[in-house]
Amino acid sequence: MMRHYVISRQLPRYGTWLLVTGMLAAVVGRVMLTVPSLRGGDQFLLPLDLVLPAAAAALVGQTTRCFMADLEQVAARAIRAVRLGHGLALVVVAIVAFLPAMVWSQEGHGHGGWAVLRNLIGYIGLAYLGAQVFGAGLSWVVPLFIALLCPVFGIRGRAVPLWWAWPLQPAGSATSWVWAGGLCVAGVVAFTVRAVPQTAAEDPLDLG
Repeated sequence: MMRHYVISRQLPRYGTWLLVTGMLAAVVGRVMLTVPSLRGGDQFLLPLDLVLPAAAAALVGQTTRCFMADLEQVAARAIRAVRLGHGLALVVVAIVAFLPAMVWSQEGHGHGGWAVLRNLIGYIGLAYLGAQVFGAGLSWVVPLFIALLCPVFGIRGRAVPLWWAWPLQPAGSATSWVWAGGLCVAGVVAFTVRAVPQTAAEDPLDLG
């Protein structure tokens, strides 16, 4: 069952793409984007390595697609343990993939490598939760939406992030870690206890 589970969810493929995304973040992550605030605040300098974790989360979300619904219903208890391992393992793989980006991250504006880690686990949690609502194919919508919403609407005054714009908070903000950690735990738990809604897709097991 494990072999079919791994193949059907294309874990090797998406694991490889996570590593590629991590390398990209290490190379271009120090690029600073100037984001205008629509709330009348100052422009915000956003390191690209705070945004790229949303791309990693989008990849993780695609692995939640289930091609073995009948088998999972029969082996409900066993499959929950497998999904828990799956959910946690991809968090670890993503962190390992982004380690170079964390080490080389721009330390200015109170961000740096710890902020990259925080955003990575928070966005992955959002992808797992998004899969429960929209299905695996659209799980990327939630982390991408938050990644775009926060810089545009989450800045006030002298480029100060609002309380809910946790991806933009300095790495030392305890509140931002509560947001990110809570979302990650909630996402992994949701994926563990409930199968992601099915959408039409080609089963990779049929590809030979």
